Amino acid sequence: MDVEIDFLAEGCVAGQQLLRLVSRGNAIIAELLRLSNHVPRAFLDKGPNNKYAELIFDFRYFKTAELVEHNIESDTRLQELDDEFRESHHEILKRFYLTFESVYKYASDFTRYLEELDEAVFIQLTLEMVLANTDGKQLMAEAIYLFGVMLLLTDDHLCGPLRERLLVSYMRYRGHTDHPLADDVCRLFRATGYVPPSQLPRFARFQLPLHVVEMVISRLRSDDIYNQVSAYPVPEHRSAALATQASMLFVILFFAPELLRKRAAVMREIVDKHFPDNWVINYYMGNTVDLSLVWAPYPAARAAIENTIEQSNVQYVYDRMWKRVPTLNDRLDKLLTEGVLTTEYVLERNNHLLSVVRECNVTARFLMLHTDLRNPRVLRILEAPRDPDAAAAAAAAAPKKRKSSSSSAAKRQLEAAAAAKEKRAKNHRLLMLLLKTAQFEYQLKLLYQELLDVKHEQWSEAQKQSVERMEELADYFGGERMLTRIKKNENLQKWFADIAEQIRSLDYADSTLAGRKIHQLVQALEEVEQFHQIETSLQVKAFLGDSRQYLTQMMRVANVKEHYLVMMALIGDASYAWVTVNRFTPMLHDLIKDRPSVILLLRSTFLKFSSILDLACVRILQAGSPDLFSVSEFYSGQVVAYVRRVLEIIPRSMFRILSQVIVLQTTHLQDLPTKVPKEKLRAHAQLDVRYDLAKLTNQVSVFTEGILAMETTLVGVIQVNPRQLLEDGIRKELVATIASAMDKSLIFRQPPDPDAAQKKKKGSKSDSKAAAEPPHSISVFESRLRKLATYLGGLRRSFQYIQDYVSIYGLKIWQEEVSRIINLNVEQECNSFLKKKVLESQSQFQNEAIPVPLFPRQPGDSSVNFVGRLAEELLYHTACQRAIYVDQMASWYGRDGTELVGIRTFTLLMNAMGAFGVAGLDRLFCFKTVKGLQTFVSTLTKTLNPPKPLRKLELADAKNYELMVRSAAETRHFLQSFNNMLTPTSALPRDALKVYPMALSRLAPILSLFVGPVTYIGQMQLIRRQISFLMNFTIKMDSNLLSSSLEVFNKSLVADVQAHYLNPDSKPYPDDDNPLLSELSRYLENAGISDPLTKIYITTEPIENFPALAFLFVLHTLPRFSYHAQLSTMVTRGDSSPLDWAAFVVGVITLLKQFHSMHTLQFLAQLCQYVRALINGAPQQTKAPASAKQSASSTHPFPQEVEPVLYFLEDFSKFSGLPRKTVEAHLPPFIFDHIQL
Repeated sequence: MDVEIDFLAEGCVAGQQLLRLVSRGNAIIAELLRLSNHVPRAFLDKGPNNKYAELIFDFRYFKTAELVEHNIESDTRLQELDDEFRESHHEILKRFYLTFESVYKYASDFTRYLEELDEAVFIQLTLEMVLANTDGKQLMAEAIYLFGVMLLLTDDHLCGPLRERLLVSYMRYRGHTDHPLADDVCRLFRATGYVPPSQLPRFARFQLPLHVVEMVISRLRSDDIYNQVSAYPVPEHRSAALATQASMLFVILFFAPELLRKRAAVMREIVDKHFPDNWVINYYMGNTVDLSLVWAPYPAARAAIENTIEQSNVQYVYDRMWKRVPTLNDRLDKLLTEGVLTTEYVLERNNHLLSVVRECNVTARFLMLHTDLRNPRVLRILEAPRDPDAAAAAAAAAPKKRKSSSSSAAKRQLEAAAAAKEKRAKNHRLLMLLLKTAQFEYQLKLLYQELLDVKHEQWSEAQKQSVERMEELADYFGGERMLTRIKKNENLQKWFADIAEQIRSLDYADSTLAGRKIHQLVQALEEVEQFHQIETSLQVKAFLGDSRQYLTQMMRVANVKEHYLVMMALIGDASYAWVTVNRFTPMLHDLIKDRPSVILLLRSTFLKFSSILDLACVRILQAGSPDLFSVSEFYSGQVVAYVRRVLEIIPRSMFRILSQVIVLQTTHLQDLPTKVPKEKLRAHAQLDVRYDLAKLTNQVSVFTEGILAMETTLVGVIQVNPRQLLEDGIRKELVATIASAMDKSLIFRQPPDPDAAQKKKKGSKSDSKAAAEPPHSISVFESRLRKLATYLGGLRRSFQYIQDYVSIYGLKIWQEEVSRIINLNVEQECNSFLKKKVLESQSQFQNEAIPVPLFPRQPGDSSVNFVGRLAEELLYHTACQRAIYVDQMASWYGRDGTELVGIRTFTLLMNAMGAFGVAGLDRLFCFKTVKGLQTFVSTLTKTLNPPKPLRKLELADAKNYELMVRSAAETRHFLQSFNNMLTPTSALPRDALKVYPMALSRLAPILSLFVGPVTYIGQMQLIRRQISFLMNFTIKMDSNLLSSSLEVFNKSLVADVQAHYLNPDSKPYPDDDNPLLSELSRYLENAGISDPLTKIYITTEPIENFPALAFLFVLHTLPRFSYHAQLSTMVTRGDSSPLDWAAFVVGVITLLKQFHSMHTLQFLAQLCQYVRALINGAPQQTKAPASAKQSASSTHPFPQEVEPVLYFLEDFSKFSGLPRKTVEAHLPPFIFDHIQL
């Protein structure tokens, strides 16, 4: 069999199978890198703030799995937390496990492939034949190399303990039965204790056939498997030419550790060929290793690399490379001068230009990889400056330093400062070399591409011109064309005609043969000039010179081939610096700030770094794998993310200037009055302030000018629009600024100050002022809102002011980003009420390019972020312990009659948070209401029907449980009996005046537990009602047309729904997939066209005799209230346990709304029945008054117990929106005339 068989042909099964395997390996590595950026925070945080810490285990869990699971199941809190953790993290854990499993499967499939190769499954193809084939040895080496890279990257990006926690968490929820390879996967990825530069024991956990590894190593030692040496003809560039297979060799050697330990001669050969002048290498996508450290534990490898890091060699290599940098920078400056690089210049100096590209890339490669050295020995060698000029300057400055400072410490500081300055200067020169090299390559590639596009046209034109001149000369010497008077020469006529025919016969397709013939023709035309008859004719010589130029042009055009672009792509590969270049990002930022025009060089630099796509995608593309788009998108996204990191300095600088604009516009620049006196016109002009404002505006426009001049660029599969990048950067800074302002301003409870006692002793005025206003006072709350509103208002005006100078839509961006900030924070705050958490990375409101920063929660605060803190502060100031709600004033008043929270407070809230913030606050209160209702219903259900225990109880616990079950059964029986006594509600119960007190006394312990939860629910509902009023008023003021449209649309839709229920056949209801109702509901809620008191928040199972229980709960609570004439509402008697009447009534309404509507009707019927019973039984209780006081009170026509019930019924109808006729159906309306309303 011929070893040069097309190994990648469709018909070659062995080649296609190996190609698909290598393609899969590249996709697995991309997934590993992608997941390493999305590790859940719960697995990284080991602090006390991680509430899931008790549920995350390493591999020690498998030894005590049953005990751990028993402890979790026996603890209700841990069990709920475990369910919540599983729901929130199951998907990401599954991805991690499947990726780890795919690594193991990859290695297993490769081992199986080698076995099939040995067993001659692939007919007439052996391992030796595969390694003899060019494509075969490349794929075989890559297959082993990629497996090693997977192991190295998991250790570098996912440490051992983290891998164990991820695997254990997934196994706890899925078990081993669903994954038969789980044990092998866990064995491969358990923690190794790998800390560079120690040994890598995990390579020994999956043994690849040693003879295969050694054969591949042998090929890498002896062959240039990628044929890259041809692109680097200079001998000193050999290490750069073999860099790719040197990286492969470094990784594959760990599968043959005996070579590293004992085979000194082999390691010396490897180092001499691949690492003679470099010891820091890139093993994959910019991930670098220092061989002098990594090979330290291996004797043979350590001894071999010692020759490379020997002092004289290190100094020689460094001096040689750093000396080239200024020379290459100067050469690039000349070449990049406008007008130098032209097509003619490229055609004439093609090889020279490629040599410059090669020299620049080799120099940049070495210096980029060797700038961050970690070997102390090498660092000591390089401590002294290697630049002679810098050394001379340091020597000249040394005496001055000794004179200025006599201490050795000062000398060391000066020396360190000088060394740091020299290092910064060197890095700056290196960075400029990289930028200029990228720009030079980019322009050269464009010229090459342009030449390739017009190659045939230029060839044809030059050929035509040459032929025409030869024919004219033939005619001239034939006497047919008179240039000047000359004798006819048939020999020259024939010779020129023959030359013209030869030029015409030149074939464009066969450029090699054509080039040889052109060279001979040029020599012939030079020789013919020596003839006397031609030498004396200037016209003929001019024709001959033109013909030679056209022939030379043809020869140069023929030499322009695709090969040059391929070679430039090979030489210009910058994937080695993908990680290292991040260290230069601060320098790039400083450079952009100093010279904004340098941005134009960055486009070519970004394109240069897009070469990382070639390494990962070439095999995937060859295999036709469906993973191509996913992998390309990931690496393209990485490049675009780097572009954003570099260019973010522009919006950052812009916002730094914008902060000064805010100060000018909010404090210095005064509004112009309607009428200005002539003599005060100059003062009102404020020329100095406006000059400063114009100056700052110009600085902003200069910063953005460079990026707006960049062209749209395709990076991988992602199109990068510079205008979009600028807008994204501005959005990012805007989001960070707004989110930071909200987080810092909305802090109402400062953590305890350890120095508070000392400050108190000093007794300063500021302390006394702070003491006058406690941190929880409403004035402090409103001042924080007012301060935030002022700052954000100024920021918004300034942002809109500069929008025209940076070509953005300021108001649109402001609204979108504020909406995202609020929605994300509300979502994260509401996570505490959800079983399945929405992780930050999974949120639809989070964006990797424009992230919303999430700040740590305040010490001792239960809220997650500023939205929660704001909600808690509102609840604090409206709590029934310190305030009562007066509906006529739509405000909460303190016990002393002062207004605490009202229209003023909610207006401040709207000014500070905007419509999005108020709507988000409303959504948070909605979640809190749902949680309160669920807790209430759950507690009531457990009280009436205790759940069965999940485990066997101890003797004492079992007795308590039996007593609980018996008490619950007696309570249910009593409620049923009581309900039967009240049935029917149209009649009066027998012995009513005894039945009600008896029932209240019997259920008092249960009823007293529900006062707090119901009042708390009502308090939140009142706040939501107030927010709804505010939103509705705001939309009517700001957009009355939208408000009116929504109201009409809502009424029309309600009418259509009602018509549907009257005639379902002819008027259908909207389908489930029709978004009309959901979208309209969202609009109505944000516009305040909704009533939170009439909403159903939870679905509940029917609770037997619930109306009777709610009726008794109201009767139990009403005696605590009395009517307050000045406030025109009910207030609590005394201050021992105050309640808010409105919150109590609204809480009962909300609770009843969660059950069937018949429950509400039955509840009202029983209340009215109670009033009738009291009135009917009143004459029977009449006795002779014992005193004048009792005589005065007895003149009231109804018993005192009736009055609070009537007030409750009145307010219940008002808040719930029930028609008055509903109550009057059970109680005559004239009875309400006897209470003061």
